[in-house]
Parts: sequence; C-alpha cells; structure tokens
Amino acid sequence: NSDMRVLSVDYLQIAGGTTGNPGVVTISGQGTDSNVSISITPKGTGNTDFTTGNVGIGTSTPQATLDVNGYARLTLQSSQPVACSGSNAGAIALNHLAQMCACNGTSWIFADSVGAACSW
Repeated sequence: NSDMRVLSVDYLQIAGGTTGNPGVVTISGQGTDSNVSISITPKGTGNTDFTTGNVGIGTSTPQATLDVNGYARLTLQSSQPVACSGSNAGAIALNHLAQMCACNGTSWIFADSVGAACSW
C-alpha cells in the first residue's frame, strides 16, 4: 500500500511510508477549521525526544539540530534555572535584566564576556 495511514480522525492525520518517501511520517491537521494546533504531550514526567535528525520551526528544510525561522523567546530568570554542571554545559538563559548567560560546565557566565560570573 503506497499510503500507510496509521490513524485518521476529524482533525489529525498520521501518515507515512509512501512509495516516493518511505522514511517520512507526516502529522497534519485535517478538517474544516482554518487553524488546527498539534501538540505532542508525554504522559506524566516523560520526555518528548527527537533522537536523530534536525527539527525545523517555520522551515521544512532545517539545516541544524534546531533551526528556527523566526525568533525564540526565553523567559527572564530571577535565579539560575538549573545548577551549572558538565551535563548542562552549553545551556543558555536570560537573567532578570535580559542579559544572556551561558553554562560553561562549572558556572554561569555572561555570554558576551570571558569568565565574568552571571548575576541573577
């Protein structure tokens, strides 16, 4: 079958395995509403993981692990969002003054300077 439809309901269709594109799964909103939101929500404290490939927001041809065509919004933090450690190295956050901070693996530093401690 060239169209291996797994689930089709009024507003959500999950399809994959077409003859021309066997490795692509498509989730699309269906129905008569002009705006249909699609949300992926894990159960309990589970995660939503994309273990391989690139994720695009606003683009169908992402060129990076996360490729955003538009802008991203970070919430201002009044305290460090997580303890900076090796497992969080590379994390970024905005402090309460909208200054970009980065975790270098041992401490949060201002992203625009070398070694200056970030203040929350």
